[in-house]
Amino acid sequence: MIKYLKFLMLFICMTFLYGCPNIDDAKYKFKIRNQSTDSIYFYQAENFDYFPEYLNSGFIIAPNNQVPSATNFSYGKIYVWIFDKNVIDNNVFKDVINNDMYLKRYELTLDDLQRMNWQVVYDED
Repeated sequence: MIKYLKFLMLFICMTFLYGCPNIDDAKYKFKIRNQSTDSIYFYQAENFDYFPEYLNSGFIIAPNNQVPSATNFSYGKIYVWIFDKNVIDNNVFKDVINNDMYLKRYELTLDDLQRMNWQVVYDED
């Protein structure tokens, strides 16, 4: 009986450790660049209907900096939202989304990303 319990625990551990997707698993890789003078938050999704409860510091891009990102284009498009850091830091994220309090929203196809040289660039203009 103990032998089977050990096997079950090993199987559960392996499942949890393997279950998190990695940027290296995605088919298409690109960069999100912040060419503004202020830090921004970004959020990217393939499904327009899902938003997290909040954005943590992993979603911040410093001025004149970039972050790697990736997608599989499972639904044919990706969406990228750019938010003012002060807005995210001082509001409930659900309210930010419900009131369209974003600086810019990109709706991109694979062709769009190729034309953009695999970079989504935000500037203040």
